[in-house]
Amino acid sequence: MSTVRVIKYCLIIGLALTAQSFAQFGSIGSVDARSMGLAKTYTAVSVGVNALGLNPANLIIEDTLTFQVSTVFPLPTISAITGSSVLSLNDLNYFFGGINGSSRYLNEQDKQRLNNLFESGGFFFTNASAQLLAVSFMPDKKIGAFGFSISDYSGGKVKVPSALIDLVLNGNTVNKVFDMSDAQVSTWWIRNYSLSYARKFDDLDIGIFKNLIAGISLKLVHGFAYASTERVNVNFATSDRNELSTQSDFLAYTSFSDNFGVQYDFDSTSRSSNFELFPAPAGTGFGVDFGLTYLLNKDIIISAAVTDIGSITWSRNTARFTGNANLFLDDLTDQTKLDSLVDEITATTEPAGEFSTPLPTAFRFGVAIKISEFDDGNLPGHLLIAADINEGFNNMPGNSTSPRYSVGVEWGFIDFLPMIRTGVEYSDVTGFNWAFGLGFVTSLLEVSLATNSLQTTFFPRSYSNISLSLSSWWKFN
Repeated sequence: MSTVRVIKYCLIIGLALTAQSFAQFGSIGSVDARSMGLAKTYTAVSVGVNALGLNPANLIIEDTLTFQVSTVFPLPTISAITGSSVLSLNDLNYFFGGINGSSRYLNEQDKQRLNNLFESGGFFFTNASAQLLAVSFMPDKKIGAFGFSISDYSGGKVKVPSALIDLVLNGNTVNKVFDMSDAQVSTWWIRNYSLSYARKFDDLDIGIFKNLIAGISLKLVHGFAYASTERVNVNFATSDRNELSTQSDFLAYTSFSDNFGVQYDFDSTSRSSNFELFPAPAGTGFGVDFGLTYLLNKDIIISAAVTDIGSITWSRNTARFTGNANLFLDDLTDQTKLDSLVDEITATTEPAGEFSTPLPTAFRFGVAIKISEFDDGNLPGHLLIAADINEGFNNMPGNSTSPRYSVGVEWGFIDFLPMIRTGVEYSDVTGFNWAFGLGFVTSLLEVSLATNSLQTTFFPRSYSNISLSLSSWWKFN
């Protein structure tokens, strides 16, 4: 299987899973609709079933909610985010949308502008999630609260080196080195089965413990697909004497569920795809979430959590793709030599056995203030302001070691009108985003919808992220 086919598999997985809209995973991934409307500001805000995967301590933060459940009715909890770090929607339409169904021919100014956009490289990303089932239950405050969830996550990112854009636009320029080492493709689809517990320490009545809540989640993780380039040290140059020199040091891994029907070059067994709700896992792992919440008073909440501590071991249908060559071709006009060169730089495919990847471990810290409680009832309804910092410990899909900052506001000023949510976030990966959402709240049911990229609607020339999130959950006191 060639290097091109490796990258093709990675792209297909990421795009296909996103199209199916497979709550929160990692520091920058997709979330439930309430959190999405608050610009993914959730560490001190999410409660009950929405706290699962974010901060298990907040399972018990609301004493009156004894039972919550999120299912596919009336709305499934699904969320998806996709975008680019370099191309706005207008850019995508201009360079790749064509004109009235025909291809657009780029002039020199167009080529230069596209080159400038990718000057430092650029990437495309996608993250999606779906909560198949989530339940939280608090039998008694002294006993604590319990939670269970089944959640799917898919995500992927493709980093495009600037040298590749230059090569496509201008061809193989003489005496210029094309360095592709910034290239990266990474994508996966995994499922978490999570069991959570949270407890208040009011009964201790000892200093800080009197207002402290702690929570933990234990997760069984099933991985259904994984494909990633681990190393792409590839460069080449052409001299003015029609000589081509190239260096290649390539490494990639893949693993797929039997249900995908993937067949490698080294595998003679014939397989067919067979998708179902519970596919056979290609990898299995375990993860842990820890969360703490401190109630400074009834109106100020301070929370911190570390989520997805653990790893996945991939063992089914695994493959390793390697390429290592330092080659020199003295005549580019000789087709026989060119064909030989292509054969030499094609990646070698072999069984990989078992290999492990980390979960998208992330640190979360947040503060929430119930403003409406401070004004003695002068402000109508309910007003909450929250702020978050989220930072990953690795760069797995849905995660980033660059911190993400966010601020969110929630206001329900009249009971019979929907609750309004908005906020802003910033990170080096996703840039600046303006979120907006609505929450329809009754004593029995909450329904929410939101987007984390409202700015794209108003400023399509400057922004490139698109997102949508839907959620519903039942409440029984």
